Amino acid sequence: MKILLILALLISGCATTTKLSSQAKSIQVIEQDSVLISKCKMIGSVNSIKTEILPADNVYNLALADTLEQAAALGADAITITNVEHSAWIANAVRIQSTALNCYH
Repeated sequence: MKILLILALLISGCATTTKLSSQAKSIQVIEQDSVLISKCKMIGSVNSIKTEILPADNVYNLALADTLEQAAALGADAITITNVEHSAWIANAVRIQSTALNCYH
């Protein structure tokens, strides 16, 4: 019975729902080489590390959501992602390094 339950969970996948604050939802992700960055003021570095027993895409989405929430707390209206690292062993891990920016205020 336990094996059937585990198989059912693996087949159905583990869905994650990430709720973002309205401030985090409004943050724009700008490419590092975009000309838009020249008009932005850097307000801080933001780093997020998430490790979960979930598919890699889900863990990336959790790390990105955390990054956006941290940037929102700094008062940013944009971020640029400077580095993304993935690793997997027993669980998937994602580390996102980014810069919080003020570009539109």
